Amino acid sequence: MTETNVEAENAAVAAMVRHHTELVARVQATTAELTRAVDIGDDDTAYNAQGILLEWGEREMLPHAEAEETQLYRPAGAREEARLLVEVLLADHQDLATLLDELRGAAGIEAAAVASTLSRLFALHIEKENRVLLPFIARTPDLSLSAAVEGLVELVGDTPVHAPDEGRHAHG
Repeated sequence: MTETNVEAENAAVAAMVRHHTELVARVQATTAELTRAVDIGDDDTAYNAQGILLEWGEREMLPHAEAEETQLYRPAGAREEARLLVEVLLADHQDLATLLDELRGAAGIEAAAVASTLSRLFALHIEKENRVLLPFIARTPDLSLSAAVEGLVELVGDTPVHAPDEGRHAHG
């Protein structure tokens, strides 16, 4: 791997970790607001926070998960050494989608409990990706994290990531 490729891969990891940090902070803050509102009996604030959390799930979490499955999980999962990790991460995505559906039908203390579970599972899932999956992809010579995430706001937010022209590998 050339120095340019290493730099591109490191930049891609940093961009994804930064975006993941933003996503986790958003879900945790909204969950805390929902829980506080339920605790003090502020039904309007609880309802609004639940709505914000549902919108976040539909507009950010689920599209992020779908992009990860296509751009990251598929190529990594084709490698024997990452197959079980990818299976676990896919199961997390299914669990997160199920929790989002449960949140849609919950109210009050039940909504706060479901939101707390969703928030915690999401943070744990992100930790697995940041600590294991992203470094695996970035250091595997025939995979390219920078190429996989280039131009995908769903994966890196507003941080531009560019793969080097030489040594780029297509993911499909």
